[in-house]
Amino acid sequence: TTDNSGSNQFNNEVTHNTPIKVSSSTPRSEIVEDYLSAVATIYYTYTNNNTTSSIYSGSGVAVYAGGYIATNWHVISEVVVGSSGYGLQVEILLDGEYQKFNAKLLWENVNFDLAILRCDYHNIKYVKMKDRWINSDNRLKITEEGWTLGTPYDESLFGSYRSGYISWNHTRVSL
Repeated sequence: TTDNSGSNQFNNEVTHNTPIKVSSSTPRSEIVEDYLSAVATIYYTYTNNNTTSSIYSGSGVAVYAGGYIATNWHVISEVVVGSSGYGLQVEILLDGEYQKFNAKLLWENVNFDLAILRCDYHNIKYVKMKDRWINSDNRLKITEEGWTLGTPYDESLFGSYRSGYISWNHTRVSL
């Protein structure tokens, strides 16, 4: 793992300005492989006495050009409501190597368990998200099939794939 959290090695020029594209006939295994480059593992950082520690927190996915990452509110909530000294980092797979970059919270909605971060590295490949869950005639339906790709429970599970069905859990859509 390379840590670029304090480095100016990468500029902020955006060169990935179109989403990852796959066709409806692409096998799911190939889609998952293509989408791995848009997955981000999220860490809390805590600085105390000039020593910074990283603590695994969850995952997100790049959803727009320029380093914008969608994640769940519960993944980053401790940093937002925690004490000073906490920050966020994201780890992404670049050229076959995992690299960490600082990130900041741009938007959150506790009721929908959603948050948007922006990574200091602005060239993450991203996926196009469909607005199918709020005020949409084509919104997600309970029992509709879906799948996730992320880093659940433990950072060693980077890129885990899971299929399931949409269900409603009081305040958020879950899989």
